Order: sequence, then structure tokens, then C-alpha cells
Amino acid sequence: MATWLVYLSVFLLPAYIFRFKVLGIPTNVFEVAVLAAFLVFVAEKLLCHAEFISASQQSITEIPKQVRDDTHKSLKFGYLSAYLFLLSAIVAVYFASNKIDALGILKGWFFVPAILFFLVINLFNKEKIKFLAIPLFISLQIVSIWAILQKFGVLTTL
Repeated sequence: MATWLVYLSVFLLPAYIFRFKVLGIPTNVFEVAVLAAFLVFVAEKLLCHAEFISASQQSITEIPKQVRDDTHKSLKFGYLSAYLFLLSAIVAVYFASNKIDALGILKGWFFVPAILFFLVINLFNKEKIKFLAIPLFISLQIVSIWAILQKFGVLTTL
């Protein structure tokens, strides 16, 4: 399920222009989709781990293969340089004159892409990662057609 939500998140990348507030925090459709994918990913990992713990009384052959594989697969966290870059962004918020705007930029430009990167490296292997281009190309086509129709005056801006 988390994999499909990552596909949806990539498809909704151009939907960042649709802004709204959740609990007083400004956000957009893309950020909500990434957060939903992350929450489902965490829930799936916790559920899989709980199934493995409850099945630990059985012999290892009686535990379903999917549960064994998902439980023992270690999480990937990426590269240290990415986390140093994220740390520098956090430090920059401390020194920013407008903290609210700086926190918004930190959330939208650094944390959400970092979460999406974390999801991609943990959910997609080398064979599956090429399929991420499909929702990206579909959304690209929609945005391109929209822009062409705007150019000819058929549609207006949002």
C-alpha cells in the first residue's frame, strides 16, 4: 500500500500549488500525500514486526515468507551528506529572522523531499524504481496540456 501511495505522491507533485491548512499548519496536496505514504509505511513495518513477534512461538517455516522477508529487511537511510545538508537547513532556521517562514521552507523544501527519498530507497529496488517515471510523465503531460490550453486562452490560471 505504501508503494502505491508513493506512486500517488509522485503523480501529485504538480499539485503543490493547491494549498490549505491542517490544524493551522499551511500545507499542500503533495505534502499530505507524502506524509500519508510515510505513515502507511511505518504502520506496515510495525504491523509486520508485530506479526513476526506473535508468530515467534511457531517454527520459522510456519511463519509466512512475506512476514519473514519484510521483518528482517533492514531499513536504508541514504547518505551522510544528505543528513548534513538537512542539519545545515535546521541550523539556518535558528538564525533566520522570520522563523515561521523559515520553518515552512524547512518543511516543504527539505523534510518532505527527505521523507520521499527515504520511502523510495526503502520501497523500490533497482527493477521497480524505473516505474516511478510513469506517474511523473502522466502528471507532466497533464501540466503540459494545461499550459498549452492556457496559452491559447481556452483555460485560465488557477
